[in-house]
Formats: sequence, C-alpha cells, structure tokens
Amino acid sequence: MEGRDCHNSQSFQGNMKITLDVSNSMITGLERIEQLVGKYPNRKIQTLIHLVNVNTVKEIHMEQVRDKAVGIDKVSKDKYETDLQANAEKLIMQMRKFSYRPKPVRRVYIEKVGSSGLRPLGIPAYEDRFRGEYLLKY
Repeated sequence: MEGRDCHNSQSFQGNMKITLDVSNSMITGLERIEQLVGKYPNRKIQTLIHLVNVNTVKEIHMEQVRDKAVGIDKVSKDKYETDLQANAEKLIMQMRKFSYRPKPVRRVYIEKVGSSGLRPLGIPAYEDRFRGEYLLKY
C-alpha cells in the first residue's frame, strides 16, 4: 500500500492524505486519475507515476499494431508478449525509478512520393514506441 500527500494551491486546514492501492487493482491509471480529480477538483496532483500499473501497461500493449517494423532492439509485439508480465513489471520499475533510457532509433530510408529521392524514417524500439504512446494516453 502506498500513501501520497496531495498539495493544493489553496489553503486548507490540515493535510489530506490519499491512500492508493494500485498494485493488484483492475482499475487503470486513467480511471484512478479521473476518480481523484472528481473527488478533489481543487487539488493538484503532483505526480502520476504511482498510478502506473501492470494492467494499464498490458492495455497499451494490446492496442499496439502487430505488424509494425521492429526497431534497433529487434523486438516485435509478438516477442514482447511472450513474457508480458515480466516485461510490464520491468518497464514499470524503470519508469518509477526514472531510470528508463530510450534506445537509439533505427534509421531507414524510404522512397519519396513523386520523386526519385529518399527520405529518412526513424523506427523506435518497441518499448520506446510503447512508452511514448502510454505517456500520451495517460
């Protein structure tokens, strides 16, 4: 169980402590944020990383397109899925510790439409693409 203090720009008497148990919850991070904002509309949420859980990571993984090109790590959606639970837990720990470092982008060149030239295209590693989409959504 994890306790977080919420701070507010307005003055309130005493500190309100919100206790969250998201480790085994079936609720997604976005749903939990919506609950907190609905319950405490005048409060600011200082950090959201504690709302990242295995269920939300799996949800984003399932939304990924299966046939996308692989990045420099050569990991596809199918390969990542072979040990999804462990991969999701590892990614969450890295994100919570702020130790996640993106991998280099694989550079390929594709033909330009209507021209004989080539244009560069960057293909990120699977977890980088996945993490980026996760952060955009949540």
